[in-house]
Amino acid sequence: GWVLEIAVKIKKNIRTRCPHTFKEDRTNIEMIYTPGKYEIDEEELVKYIQENIEGEEITMEMIPLKILEFCIESTSMRKPPSRYASPREVRLKSFSYGKGKSWSMEIEVIFKRRIKERI
Repeated sequence: GWVLEIAVKIKKNIRTRCPHTFKEDRTNIEMIYTPGKYEIDEEELVKYIQENIEGEEITMEMIPLKILEFCIESTSMRKPPSRYASPREVRLKSFSYGKGKSWSMEIEVIFKRRIKERI
C-alpha cells in the first residue's frame, strides 16, 4: 500500500544567538514526515520553536535535532500509548546563516522507525 507523507512549512528565519560569536543566526527549516499512529500537532510545534528555540543561544547543528526531539516526544507520549505512536519517518532540512559570517550551514537529519515483532 501507499504511505502518506506530510510536508510541514516551519517558520522561516528562526532567530537564535550563536554561542560562539553571540551574534544573531537565522535558520529556515523544512520537514517532511510519515506519521505513526498520531500526527505532529503543527500549532504545538510552532509554539515549541517560539518558546524553546527562538532567541536562545544554540548552535546551528542543534536546531533540527531539538525539533526532531519534540516531534518524537510529543507523539510517543500521547494517550492511549502505542508502540506505533511516533512518526515512522522524519526528514528535516535546515539552512542557517549568521550575521557577519562568510559561510552558511545546511543540515539534513533523517529519523526512521521500524518495529519488528519478536517471535
